[in-house]
Amino acid sequence: MKTSKYLAISTFFGVALAVPAFLAPVPANAQANGCLGGPTSWGCTPVAQQYCPQLSYNLYVGSHDYYTQAQVSQLQQFLSSQGYYQPVTGYFGMTTRANVAQFQQQQGVYPVTGGVGPLTRAAIVRVCGGGTIIPTPGIFYLNTPFNLSAGQSAKQYQGQLDVTLNKINLAQSSWWYPASQSASITLGMSCPPGLYCAALWYPTQTLDITAGQSTSFQGYTVTLNSLANGQATFTVAQGSVPTPGPTVDLKVNGSDGPVQVAYGASATLSWTSANASSCSVSSANFAPPPSTAQNSMQNSITVGPIYQNTSYAITCTGVNGQTAHDSVAVTVASNGGNNGTVSAYPTAGYAPLQVTFTVSNGSTYFAVDFGDGTSASLQQGSITHTYYQRGTYTARFSSDAPCLHSNPACMMAVGQIGTATVTVY
Repeated sequence: MKTSKYLAISTFFGVALAVPAFLAPVPANAQANGCLGGPTSWGCTPVAQQYCPQLSYNLYVGSHDYYTQAQVSQLQQFLSSQGYYQPVTGYFGMTTRANVAQFQQQQGVYPVTGGVGPLTRAAIVRVCGGGTIIPTPGIFYLNTPFNLSAGQSAKQYQGQLDVTLNKINLAQSSWWYPASQSASITLGMSCPPGLYCAALWYPTQTLDITAGQSTSFQGYTVTLNSLANGQATFTVAQGSVPTPGPTVDLKVNGSDGPVQVAYGASATLSWTSANASSCSVSSANFAPPPSTAQNSMQNSITVGPIYQNTSYAITCTGVNGQTAHDSVAVTVASNGGNNGTVSAYPTAGYAPLQVTFTVSNGSTYFAVDFGDGTSASLQQGSITHTYYQRGTYTARFSSDAPCLHSNPACMMAVGQIGTATVTVY
């Protein structure tokens, strides 16, 4: 009888304990998706295999896979693999919110919001094995270095910028050039699946960048820190790289000046410029060229002939509106470049006497007063003149230039070259 009594009591308690299971049945998919009430729930058998999502969007009630690149489903799969009763629907509803809130409490994420932001994403990364913030394809955080191999991409944690390493370019070394590396990268926000995407809404930029170099894109500064072992290390910061202003270095005949040239000679102006969209060359004293606009790709021009002291200046304008200036002073050789002599042959004879005058200073343009009331201009080194009356004449040679006859603004000071005396009997 005792045995029957105890058997009846145990049977009663067995039925009593079984009642709650019938009153609150576990949903059919609870066994597959985890446990009702979290991983510590009574009678829970969590799924053994852990799922680790790759989240970059802020997720909250109302979020949907369509607008988050299926990241709501990834979050739900993670919660399910952690033992929460979490159907994978692709829609962030109240069940997902409650599970996220409980996960935040367990991981010490405060405030407990029930939404997924940077702190919750970091906690998920930590739970998933910790250490790396960049799985492949992964997520990067501003001001935090991350690595990519060729063909890999990383997305900014808010989903506003993708960095893709297309390939690493290796230039072959030679006996005079060492081997160099650069990375081909593509920047831009990837188009959400299912949407028709235009370049206007989702612009991209592909470029080559070397170690230590930075580039700006859509309000971010992307820096390639290093290239090693087939991997590129990047850092992304908020804000753009300041656009550098233009620089320019002007030379005359290869010199920074002051430069001396022969009277009537030409000169070569050359310059190097950086970050300049256009450059303009000008000169003082109306020496040629009075104003010459140059394309930034053209970096030299020949000026002259030069007849007086002047200075040449260059102004370059950058894409940001800033300007850069440089100038070089140019002086004409002393006495108008007239270091030579003037000779006459013959210097005496009977009228009419034909005399040849020669200027040997290498200049080109001259004016001569023959002393008999006549004058002439010449472009050669010698000239012939005939004296018809007896007397002693002094021929005076001076500098001359076409601008004296065509441009009153030339204002060129006349330089005396020399004299020659002729006697006519």
